[in-house]
Amino acid sequence: MPEANSLKESEVARTRILVVDDSPTALAFTAAVLRDAAYEVRTCDTIWVSSDVAEFHPDLILIDVNMGSCRGTSVVTALRNRSFTENIVLVLHSTLPSTELARLTEECGAHGFIHKTDDAESLKRQVRGFLHSGYLSDSQPVRIASLCPPKGPGHGSQMSSRTPPIMGR
Repeated sequence: MPEANSLKESEVARTRILVVDDSPTALAFTAAVLRDAAYEVRTCDTIWVSSDVAEFHPDLILIDVNMGSCRGTSVVTALRNRSFTENIVLVLHSTLPSTELARLTEECGAHGFIHKTDDAESLKRQVRGFLHSGYLSDSQPVRIASLCPPKGPGHGSQMSSRTPPIMGR
């Protein structure tokens, strides 16, 4: 009997994931694991994800929290404030403690978080869980202006308890 949470092979094949991380090692590992799970994956090593979102139309964006001059949470906040992202699952990805990630998830409006790990099966399972949470839908072509404030000083998986976005608004 198939696993209740498994996506059909045809659903996985068309599911697009954008991985955003400034670490080449983390980016390569995460992308390889997700490609091995038959997802279509694009990577981005900068917080400026506008062209990637516009061209790739991801179903899920997995974004590193600590991205040099800007935190990934700032990118999530900016994306959440645009109507075209209501069908994109936004997930934080970090080695920070769960309590900190849960707080950041609530603050920025992400759908949840996944801990960075070298456990490929855990990453696949958690991504699959987010895709089954009811957020998956066709994304629309978009244009994003700037996603982070100017540079300056100060700069396991959990789903957010907030209500899922309403589809087709």
